[in-house]
Amino acid sequence: SMAQTRISFARGRSAASVSGTVAPGGTREYRINVREGQTMTVQVSSAVRMGLDVDGPNGHIEFGDNGFSQIEIYQSGDHYI
Repeated sequence: SMAQTRISFARGRSAASVSGTVAPGGTREYRINVREGQTMTVQVSSAVRMGLDVDGPNGHIEFGDNGFSQIEIYQSGDHYI
């Protein structure tokens, strides 16, 4: 099964940083709960070019080229990066 990590925020914080590795051709999934009206910015630091997908409660909402995406959230709930 795919490795999955829940991202959570320290009290009073609006940003969180996580680390992990992905093998070439591999996938890693992060889960984060966000609310309607928030803006979510995702940035992946990598030595190689990579893409990322963001799925909301109702399916795919965004594809970020080269590890960056900024998304306005239209539905509260768990989102998967």
